[in-house]
Amino acid sequence: MYHNPLNFYSDGAYDDLHRQSDTPSALTLEGDSTMTLHLPQPIAAFFIAHSRDGADVSDCFSATAVVTDEGQTHRGTAAIEQWIDAASKKFTYTSEPFAAEQRDGKTVVTSKLVGNFPGSPVDLRYAFVVDGDKIASLEIAP
Repeated sequence: MYHNPLNFYSDGAYDDLHRQSDTPSALTLEGDSTMTLHLPQPIAAFFIAHSRDGADVSDCFSATAVVTDEGQTHRGTAAIEQWIDAASKKFTYTSEPFAAEQRDGKTVVTSKLVGNFPGSPVDLRYAFVVDGDKIASLEIAP
């Protein structure tokens, strides 16, 4: 099960953000200090939806999107939904995005993952390609 430290998604904020097409969106993170990341709307929606379930996450992606994680490739929204649901059932974890940059046409977000999985905690880089209001591809790597 995934636990989201973002204080942004309560009281319907995910639904409001998911319907918006303006970019960038701001994610406010809670913890020892407050930090705001400015991310394209589909990416902000991804991190917020990640606290819910695979269906909410897959809604952030285009129908032909590709996700690469742990050497596995997931193509299309049905496969992306299954990928998130499987990870959420297997492990309990939190994801705390703390940095974002543009690199080689991608938005790269670095996030600390902490949970009951081997190698925890780990900083992961999420390299997103956005097409319009959807994520076209995502590569996750340490």
